[in-house]
Amino acid sequence: MAIEDILKALDEQAQADCDAVITEAKEHAKLILDDAERNAEKIHDGFARQLERVARADAAKVVNAARLEAKMEVSSAKGDGVASVFDAAAGKLESVRSGDYDRLFDALATEAIAGLDGDLVIRVADSDVDRAKRVAEAKGITAEVAGGLSTSGGIVVEAYGGRVIRRNTLEDRLERVSQMAQADVAKVLFS
Repeated sequence: MAIEDILKALDEQAQADCDAVITEAKEHAKLILDDAERNAEKIHDGFARQLERVARADAAKVVNAARLEAKMEVSSAKGDGVASVFDAAAGKLESVRSGDYDRLFDALATEAIAGLDGDLVIRVADSDVDRAKRVAEAKGITAEVAGGLSTSGGIVVEAYGGRVIRRNTLEDRLERVSQMAQADVAKVLFS
């Protein structure tokens, strides 16, 4: 009976050792699975945050592009509006001659000639040749007056052999005002 008891005891001891190893292995496996699940959740959360950042960046790009396009459309519309106002004004320049044009011409010529000396060349529209001659005579300057300038009114003066040219026509003045208005519109749009 002793051998049978010993074998039985050994068998029970072996079974207990196997159960302990299996229990320990299951606990160890559970710890590994729990750790793997935590790591997987961290990795998943990291990717989710990264995807969210990418999505927000993409959304911001789309929004910024839409805002820029809207600003460009508004800018274009305002620019077109300003241009149409100046185009309409340019179309009405011819009507300036029907008013007190002699006084306006004298003022434009005086401004263009101011501070210049020596022989001058004055270029005007054919209808302003006599006016230009009268202004030159009244100012006591020597000037060659030439017609043929395509303008609604005003004067172009050349001095010092053509090195100095002063343009004081209605179209030139309107263009300068237009450029200033364009700059003002740009300030309003982009500030």
